[in-house]
Amino acid sequence: MSIRVVHGKATHYIDVGTVDTVGTVKEKIAALTNVPSVSQKLSLKGKALKDDALNFNTTYTLGKKDKLILIGTPIAEALMAVTKPSDVKPPPDEPVVKEEPLQEVTKHKKILDKGLPPDAEVGNAMDTMPLPEGGLKGIYDTMGNIVRLTFKFEAPAVIEIKSKERTTKFPMGSVRDVTSQKIEGRGGYHIVTLKMGSKDDKSAYYLYYVPAQYVEALKQTIMGGGGFF
Repeated sequence: MSIRVVHGKATHYIDVGTVDTVGTVKEKIAALTNVPSVSQKLSLKGKALKDDALNFNTTYTLGKKDKLILIGTPIAEALMAVTKPSDVKPPPDEPVVKEEPLQEVTKHKKILDKGLPPDAEVGNAMDTMPLPEGGLKGIYDTMGNIVRLTFKFEAPAVIEIKSKERTTKFPMGSVRDVTSQKIEGRGGYHIVTLKMGSKDDKSAYYLYYVPAQYVEALKQTIMGGGGFF
């Protein structure tokens, strides 16, 4: 069985045999990505694959469009980050117009001033984790409502954002990009922007107080299958 593995913007394919364990799958992924198996944070449909002893085929069922999401740094890049000389300056870039931080824009500031939602998870800027199995709870949506974000992976894949009053659904393919900004003064939390539609479309949906440890997994889950169709 051939399985798709999404790692950042790269897509890989591995063959999984009937006797392969989760640990064996991680070793095969390590051979392709150079991310050591012990450093891999691997998830399927938002659920982390933690038990390396489990038989992969008997434990997990994948549809044609399902994929494994990999979070992890290739060993070469990790070594470069450690050994890079501190006195080497990169060549100057072209001047860039600096955008105003979102948290200083009035409409965003009003929502941030509400403070953390009551059921917000503790943010951790020092870690990267797969999304919780029950979805991402304790965040504000673009209207300032407390919501839970979940995914439905049937075709077409859908993002569901649920509040007490309503459920908002977006086809995952309608999101062309996912960006984030950390909230200064609120260590461990970000504002995440879902950029909708085509390149010329300025439509966006905002999520506030997203714990930092889930931001990368959120981006890869949404963008792993491709951007705007």
